[in-house]
Amino acid sequence: MNTFDLRCSDSEFRLHCGDPTPPHLTLIKVRYTSDDISGLELKGRAKRGGSLTTAKLDSLPEILRALGHYVDSKGGRLVRICNGDVALDSSLIMLEYETRHRQVRREDFSITSIYKHAQNMHHERSRISLDIRWA
Repeated sequence: MNTFDLRCSDSEFRLHCGDPTPPHLTLIKVRYTSDDISGLELKGRAKRGGSLTTAKLDSLPEILRALGHYVDSKGGRLVRICNGDVALDSSLIMLEYETRHRQVRREDFSITSIYKHAQNMHHERSRISLDIRWA
């Protein structure tokens, strides 16, 4: 996975990452607003429709979605996610978020633990989707 750094402030998300297209020489810089993120989520849901498609759980979008879900479950506000700033282990992904008590927390996650969280998220989403269909 290429190095990436996502920083959040109020209603803006700034993502810097390596170009996923070989030869991976370009740095991509993208800015999103909260409305942009909501629009992307709606487009993703529409694209998936009601089907239970298989997601690539180790992709950057799924990693960001899983860690965002983790922060939401803690009642926090995302500050930063990156994989190029972890001092001892480059296979870790660093997450910073602000708690509801305004304390900034930092946690490092392995790709394996994020993958498991993403699997659980998708399993829950699939279960809810099936429950709605059968209701």
